[in-house]
Order: sequence, then structure tokens, then C-alpha cells
Amino acid sequence: MLQEEVEHATNITMEKMGRTFPSSSPSQINYFPIFMDGSSEDNSEVLSPYRPSLIQPLTYARDGLDLEVVRSGVTFPGKDVLENVIEDYSQQVSELQKQLSEMFAFHEQQKFKLRQSIIKLQTKLHEVQIEKDALTDLRMKESRKQADVMGKMHAIIRVLQINKQTGDQMLLEAEEEAKSQSRKAESMERTLQEVHSTLLAYEKRCRNYLYTSHDALGVAVEKVLQDLEHENHNLRERFLLVEEQMETQEQKCQDKAEIRLKEQRERLEQLITSHDQEVAILTEKLSSSRSSASSLCVQVELLQKQGESQASVHQCQVKDLESAFSTLRSDLLDAKRIHEDKVSALEKQLAEAQSQVEEAQRGRDRSLQQAEELDSQLCQLTSELRQAREELALEKEETKQLWERDTGHSVTSDGLRRELEERHLGVQQLEVLVGSLKDDCQAQMEAQLLGEKHQWEQQEELAVLRGELKLTTDQLNRARDEELRLQALHGDRDEELKRVQALLEERDRELQLRQQEAQQGRTRLEEAQGRCQALRAETEVLRLKLEDREKMVDLLRLQMESTTQMTVQHGRSIDSLHDEKSRLSNQLSEHKLEIQQLRTDLEQREECLAVLEKERRVQQAGLSKQSHCVKELKLEKQKLTAELGMQRMHLVTLTEEHEELKRLHSSKSEEQEGVVVSLKAQLKTTRAEMDQARRTLKGADEHGLKVTMGMQNQIKTKRDQIHYLQGRIQLLEETMDKMSQEKRYQSLESKRQVQELASVTEEKRQMAAELETVRSLERLLREKVAKLEVTLNKVMSGSIIDCQDFIQLQEQAFVRLKLQHALDVKQELQGQNLRDTGNAQRSSPTSPTARNALPSTQHRSTGLLELKSQRLLKSPTMELRSLVKELRRVISENPGPHTSIIKRKSAPERVHRTTLNEVTNFCTNNAKTTKGTYSSGVPDLLRTTDLDERNLYSTFSSESQDFSFVASLPCYTSSPRAMALGRTSPVHSLLTTDHSPTHLQPSRPLPQAGSPLADMCTLANPQAELTGHTCKHLQGKLDSLQNMVDDLQMKNQDMSSMIKGQERRLMFKDKGRLYKSKALGECLHVEQK
Repeated sequence: MLQEEVEHATNITMEKMGRTFPSSSPSQINYFPIFMDGSSEDNSEVLSPYRPSLIQPLTYARDGLDLEVVRSGVTFPGKDVLENVIEDYSQQVSELQKQLSEMFAFHEQQKFKLRQSIIKLQTKLHEVQIEKDALTDLRMKESRKQADVMGKMHAIIRVLQINKQTGDQMLLEAEEEAKSQSRKAESMERTLQEVHSTLLAYEKRCRNYLYTSHDALGVAVEKVLQDLEHENHNLRERFLLVEEQMETQEQKCQDKAEIRLKEQRERLEQLITSHDQEVAILTEKLSSSRSSASSLCVQVELLQKQGESQASVHQCQVKDLESAFSTLRSDLLDAKRIHEDKVSALEKQLAEAQSQVEEAQRGRDRSLQQAEELDSQLCQLTSELRQAREELALEKEETKQLWERDTGHSVTSDGLRRELEERHLGVQQLEVLVGSLKDDCQAQMEAQLLGEKHQWEQQEELAVLRGELKLTTDQLNRARDEELRLQALHGDRDEELKRVQALLEERDRELQLRQQEAQQGRTRLEEAQGRCQALRAETEVLRLKLEDREKMVDLLRLQMESTTQMTVQHGRSIDSLHDEKSRLSNQLSEHKLEIQQLRTDLEQREECLAVLEKERRVQQAGLSKQSHCVKELKLEKQKLTAELGMQRMHLVTLTEEHEELKRLHSSKSEEQEGVVVSLKAQLKTTRAEMDQARRTLKGADEHGLKVTMGMQNQIKTKRDQIHYLQGRIQLLEETMDKMSQEKRYQSLESKRQVQELASVTEEKRQMAAELETVRSLERLLREKVAKLEVTLNKVMSGSIIDCQDFIQLQEQAFVRLKLQHALDVKQELQGQNLRDTGNAQRSSPTSPTARNALPSTQHRSTGLLELKSQRLLKSPTMELRSLVKELRRVISENPGPHTSIIKRKSAPERVHRTTLNEVTNFCTNNAKTTKGTYSSGVPDLLRTTDLDERNLYSTFSSESQDFSFVASLPCYTSSPRAMALGRTSPVHSLLTTDHSPTHLQPSRPLPQAGSPLADMCTLANPQAELTGHTCKHLQGKLDSLQNMVDDLQMKNQDMSSMIKGQERRLMFKDKGRLYKSKALGECLHVEQK
């Protein structure tokens, strides 16, 4: 800029010089470029001393040449004229030299002036550079201050973020507390709903629709317990009546049984007397028949008739047995029907339990709806708390914004101060320049115009400053309005806090009322527990009594079976006994029906007790939950009171901070007002100074105007710098706005994250509730499965025990029949042997072997019978399968009786031989075939199902004696001679003889075709057929029983497999849910991270 000003000044001087010398020739003007070509002062200084010397020699050389031309003596015409011209020329040259010297002096003076102006400009440049350095220092200081302010703002932003995080944490804690309170309320209401639902179910059962409100639960429970006590009292009375009836019936049954026993004993005595009379008659007939052989045929015919009658009697007995078996079948069918009825009853109970579960689920749904309503109320309260907290946060943000605005106003006031200081320095510099340029500012009117423009710009700047002052005042007024609004909001917040406290007090009262109700419910539950325990004891006593009565009934059954067996033995009293049996069976069916009714009553009572126990457990669980919820509510109340105290302290601190901010704001506003006053004074001083500057600028020179132009340019540069700084400030403000927007966006994101967390927590809670429901369902299913298993085991055990008892009874009956049959056959054979021995003693003295044969056979048969009875009586239940196998083998080994009879009739003279080893092998191998054969190869004659019977027949297969002498003797079961001789009866000998093996008796020849022994054998064959049929019948029953046992075992296995499959499915479901919950927890953990 200075170089341009210098060039401009030189151009102006050259123009002036050109104007002063218009008549100079171009040859003369050509010297000036030589003078002005040098751009630096050194060139001008080097050329200046040599310029006159260069001009002078040229002139002198020309003069010398002219003189020489003149002096050479050249003569030509016009010589004088030339001399005159040369003289004129020399005069002109001298004049030109003078002018040049003057011009040179003037030029040197101008040069000196230019040098002085250059020096002055250099000093001004130095001063301007100093000012620039000062401005850069100020800018650095301002930038540092701005950096400090930015750091403070960042710190404030961090503090705000921390406060925001703490507020969010407080909100989350409050939400969690509200959720926990809602859960507790839900649990309390669920328990109340369950109690209410149980009461409603009981009322529906009892058909008493009285108590439907939640307020009268205690009264309803008491009345329900009273009803239960009344029902139990009625049931006791009914049970006592039933016991009395049972006792009377038992007494009647005992009296009837005694009467029947007496009648049977009388009948037996009559039979014995009649039998003795018949025996006496037979002895007389024997004595009379010995005289003649013709009477033997008549007696044989009579014996045949007696055998036929006995066969008919046996057939009748078999028919009776078949009828007994049919009755047993009917009993089994009845037992099956009872079992099926029990199963149907259990299915009905399961259906009722399912209906109860559905009712409980409906009650749960209702409780869930009520809990949702409470949740909505709690959500409203939480939303109101959130709004209050958000309003507090907004108030805090507004106070912070006011504080930031105050700080911004202070910063702007500081900037204005600095600008005023800078302008004051510029005015001082202008004053210095005006003092230095007072002499050179008279001829420069243009500078006045520029100064006026500068004044107008300053006036505009002052107007801008006034507008900014007005804006600051408006902002102060707004701040005061905002303070008033904040005070009003604080008043509203205090009222809201009072409302919340009132709500909390109401909740505390409700909690106290619920605690009182829970205590009352506990006392009632304890009373109900005592009553339930008493009822349990009574039911156990009743069960024991029923079991005793059932045992008595079983004993009566056994007695009845014994009476039926006695009636089977005594054929004469069959019709009367049948009638009595039908009567007794009717009475037994009636007793069974009564027992079934009593059992159903007991089962109903047990079901009622189970329901009461379930209700008691549910009530206990509900009371425990209520107590736990009350404790949790107390803890939450304490926490809320502590939080309210903290919030109150926080409000106190906030009010104190607000008052401090008010004070700071008032102090700053006062300071700003002082600053505004000082600025107004400075403006007045600056206006006066500007007026003085105007007055002084009127007499400034052109050079001063140029300098002012340069200053104006500097001022423009400074304005540009100011605009740049303003742009920087605007950029900073924009960055601040962006930061505020980012803060808002972060706050929105944080709210969204809080909402997401709330949703996730709700999902977690729902998952936890679902898990709890699934677990409860699993527990219920397991309890049901356990109950079903117990019932199945009971049913199976009862059915198996019944089957085992039935099998034992059948075995005992079968063994008794076998023993009776064997004893009858043995008695008849022993009577015949006794008669044979008597005849042998009379006829020949060589018959001692017969005497030895009878005790040996007796010993063998009795030993075998005792062994068999001992084995059967030791373990009848364990050897059931062995018996079945024996019966099957006996039935398979039993040939057709008709073929044996034909063979016996066709070969009457063949001999049957057996040995003691064969008999013992037969006894040990359990129903293997005997190895005895006839001497001619004929198979065994008398094969039956009874082992003792075979042994008895085998003892009479000796060869030494002949049965020809027996033809003259009839068949007697006992004899008075034997009794007179001191011998016991054959039945007594069979039952009392020890098992001692004797020596082997010699074999006897077989009886002849017409002998009575052959007739007895022929009579024994239908008995064998009957026993075979009975064995087959028993085998069929045993097979059916085995099939039933197998079916029950298969059903039990199926049920166990089904239960295991359900357990596995439940386990897999639990595992899947656990994996899902774990995956959700991991996802939530990752999202939180």
C-alpha cells in the first residue's frame, strides 16, 4: 500500500512538472527518464552529481567544433548569419542550462520531501505492525478465554449428563419398586381370589349362594367350617347308627350260625346213631348171611345199589361244587364290576378335579384382570411421577439455560467492552495523526467526505449496539418471567408431592387393614387346621372300624363256606342248607351293599377332607404370600419414605441453588446496567471526540487525506477481521445448537432405551410368571400321577390280594376234598382189609402178612398225606404255579376211565405190582407216572389225580394172598369189634400215624371179576372222572386268574411307561424353556453391554 501511495505521489509530481514545462522540446524532455528510471534512492544519488558534467562537455564540444569551423577560415556566403545563429543557440543553451539547474534543485527539494514522507510512512507502518501484534495477542487471549469457556461448558454438559443418568436410575428404581408393589398386590389379590373361588365352589356344591363379596371372606370361612362340623357330626351319627345296625346284624348272624351249628350237630348225632344202627343191622345181616351163600348175591346187589347211591351222592356233591364254583365266578364277576365301578368313580373324580382346575384357572384369569387394572393405576401414578420429574428436569434445564444466557450476555458485554477499548485506542491514534497532520489537511475536502462516511458507519454501529442493549434488556425481562413461572411450577410440584404423600398414607391404611384381615384369616385357618386334624383322627378310627368289620365279614364268609362244605358232606340236609345259603347270601349281599355304601360315604368324606386339606394348604400359601407381601410393602414403604426425604433434601438444595442463581443474576444484571451506563458515557465522549476530529479534519491536506484513506483501509481490514470473528462466533453458536440437539437426541435415545428396558423387564416378568405357572402345573401333574400310581397300586394290591385269597381258598378246598376222598376210600379199604384179616385168622393160621400190611400201608399213606399237607400249608401262595403244573400233568396223564374199566373186565387175573422205591420216587417227583406194571404187561388200573389214592391202591397189589375169601364179606366203614378190641378208627389212624417207612410187603394177586374189590374199583372210576373234571375246572379258573394277573401287570407297565413318557416330555419342555430363558438373558446382557 505504501509503495502504491509513493508511486501515486511521484506521478502527481511528474504531471505537475509536465504542466510547468510545456514549451520544452522532446530532446530536452528525454533527460527526465534517465533521471526517473531508477527505482531506488541509491541510483538517484549516484546519477545526480554527474548530470551537470555530462551536459557541460556536450555543449562545450559543440561550441569548440563551431569555433573550429569558424576559425578554419572557411569563407562562404552567409557566414555572418551562421555566427548569429550560433550565438543565439549558445544563448539558448545557457538559458537551458540555467533552467536545468533550477529544475535539478527543485527536483532535489521534492526528493527530500518525498524521503521525509517515506520515513513518516515507515514509522506509520511500524506502528501499524505493533497494532497488529497487539490485535493478535488480544485474539489469542480471546481464543484462550473461549477455549476455557468451552471447557466449562463441556464440564457443565458432563455434570448435566451425570445428573440425567442419576435421574434415569432413580426413575428405573422407582419403576422397579412400582412393579414389585404391583406384583405384591397381584399376589395378594390372587390369594384373595383363590379363597373366594374356593368358597364359591363350596357354596356351589352346598347350593348356598350367599357370600359373593370379598369383604365377607372371614365370615364365609367361619360358616363353611361350621357347616363342615355339622356335616361331620351328622356323619358320626349316621356311622354310629350303621355300627349299631352292624352289631345287631352280627349278633343275628352269630345266633343264626349257632342255631345252624346246633342243628348240624344234632343231625350229625342222628346220622351217627342211624349209622350205628345200620352197622348193627349189617352185623346181624352178616351173621345171618354167613350161613348161606345165596344171601351174598343179594348183599352184593345191595352193595352195588349202595355204590350207585354213593355215586349219585358224589355226583350231587360235584354238582354242589360246580354250583359253589359258579357262585365264586359270580363273586369274581361282582368283584370285577366293583373294580370297574371304582375305576369309573376315579374317572369321575378326575373329571371333577379337572373341572376344579378349570374353575381355578378362571379365578386366576379374574385375578389377572384385576391385577392388570391395578397395574394400569400404578402406571398412571408412575406416569404422573415421571411427568413431575420431567418438569423438575425441565426447570433445571431452564435455570441452566438462563445461567448460560447470563454467561453469554457477560461474554457479549466483555466483547463490547473490548471493541470499545479498541476503538478508544483507534481514536487516540487518530488524535495523534490529526495533531501531526494539522498543517497538511486544509486542501483535502475529500477527506471530509470520507470522515462523514466513517461517522455514518459509527452511528450505524452505535444503533446496532443500542439494539443489542435492547435485546439484552428483553432477555433480562424474559429471565425474570421465567423465574416467576419456575416459582409457580415449584408451588405446583409441592402440591403434587402433598397429593402423593396423601396417596401413600391411604395405601398404608389399606395395608394395615389387609394385615388385620390376614391375621384374622390365620387364626381361622389355625382353627380349621385343628378341626381338620380332629376329622382326620375320626376318619382313621372309622377306617379301622371298617377294616375290623370287613375282617368279621370275611370270617363270616369263611364260616359260611365251612357251613356249605358241611352241607356238601351231609347230603340229607342239602335242600335246607341251600335255602339257608340263599338267605345268607342275600343277607351278605345286603351287608355288602351296606358296606359299599359305607365305603362310598368314607370315600366322599376322604374327598371332602382332601379338598379341605387343599384349601387349607392354599390358604396357608396365600397367608404366607400375604405376609411376605406385607413385609415387602413395609420395606418398600420405608424405601419410599427414605426416597421422599432424599427428594425433599434435593428440593431444598435446588431451591437454595435457585436463590443463589437469582442473586447472581441480579448482581450480573446490576453489573451489566453499570456497564451500559459506562458505555453510554464512552459513547458520549467518542461523539465529542468525533466532533473535534471533524473540525480538525476540515483543514487537513491532501497528504493527510491519503493517510486517512490508508487508515480507512486499515479500519476496513479490522472490520473484516471483526466479521471473521463474528463468523467464528456464529459457528460456535451453531456448534452449541448442534450439541444441544445431540443432547436432546441422546435424551430421546436414553428414553427409548429405558422403554426398551421396561419392555424387556416386563417380558422377563411374563416369562417368570409363565415358568411359575408351568412349574405349578408340573407339580400338579406329578401329584396327580403319584395319586394315580398310589390308587393303581392300591387297586392292584387289592385285586392281587383278593386273587391270592381266592386261590388259597380254592387250594384249601381242593386239598380238603382230596383228603376227604382219600379218607373215605381208605376207610372203605381198611374195613374190607379188617374183614379179610378176620376171615383169614379163622380160616388159616398162615396170614400174619395181612396184619403187617395194614400198618405199613397206613404209615405210608399217612406219611404221604402229612408231607403233602405240610407242603401245602407251609407256602400256599408261593407254590401256586407248581400246583397248576401238577394239575396240568395229572390231567394230561389221566386216561379215559372207560377204557381202563374195559381192560380190567377183560383181564381179571393179571397182577399189579409196585415197590417202595417207586412209591417214594412218585412222591418226590410230584405227579410222575408210576413204574409198576402188571406181570403180563397190562398198564396201571387205578390212575387218578390223587397221589395218596395211588399209593393206597398200590399197597394192595401183593402176590402172596388171594382175595377169594373176601367174597363172603360186605363193605363196612367201621366195625364195633375193632372199637371193642381197642383199635382206633381208620380216619384217626390216618391223621395220627407217623411217617416211618416199613419193609416191603409181598404182592398179592388181583381180585377176581366178581369180587367186591373189583366192584369198588369200578365205583372209584367215576370218582376219578369227577376229580378230573374238577381239576380241569380248577385249571381253567387258575388260567383265567393268571391271565387277569398278566393283564393287570401289562396295564401297570403301560401306565408306568405312560407316566415316564409324560415325565420325559415335561423334562424336555423344562429344558427347552430354560434354554430359551438363558438365551433371552444373554441377549439382554449383550444389549445392556
